[in-house]
Amino acid sequence: MHLKAPLPEELSDHEFAAFDRRQRNSFFNRERDWLKDNNPSHPQVVTIDRRDAGDMIVRALSGLPEVAFAPEQEALLETVFFLWLHDDDWKPPCK
Repeated sequence: MHLKAPLPEELSDHEFAAFDRRQRNSFFNRERDWLKDNNPSHPQVVTIDRRDAGDMIVRALSGLPEVAFAPEQEALLETVFFLWLHDDDWKPPCK
């Protein structure tokens, strides 16, 4: 089953606006496909920015079974992910 939704306003001026469903899937999966598939047609090196890496991590985590965390652990994870995904200057603390 494919859900249909209107194109988000923030993407209306992007090349994405002209994509059909297959092209959109390809667009969003390009880094994942490069990482997973050892296809000779893929480039040898791909630059993956922090946001794309975060998207891949979140998508991978969403496939895992739900785990209950203590409230303080959950708050810490949410804060770390938020900072890592949204603040380009943030670095994890060193021990």
